[in-house]
Amino acid sequence: MALATPAAYVKQADADFVRVLCYDETVRDSLRKLGFSPQHDAANNHAIAYQKATHGRADKARLLRLLRDLDIPFMGGHGWSPAEVFSYLREQPELLSGDFREVSWSSPRRYRIRQR
Repeated sequence: MALATPAAYVKQADADFVRVLCYDETVRDSLRKLGFSPQHDAANNHAIAYQKATHGRADKARLLRLLRDLDIPFMGGHGWSPAEVFSYLREQPELLSGDFREVSWSSPRRYRIRQR
């Protein structure tokens, strides 16, 4: 278990876009290179939300793979959390394969990252 917040994590991946919350400038540069654009996110005072549209499952899987390869964890939770979207797409090996990191919180400043 860790304190504070990870440098970045995938916050949403269940719609026709992927949203990443980012706290670290070096990760922001990587997200920009992938085509992510900064978005206003009033709920997160200390992070910048980056968003990129996806066009179908194959495009979403490609983007999730790239984020995984940047070592950005995927938020866990109920319903179609980013971790569950990754797991679902991974069930189709032609779209996505391999492990990823899932982040979950036990309190606002305590999180846990596990390999899935």
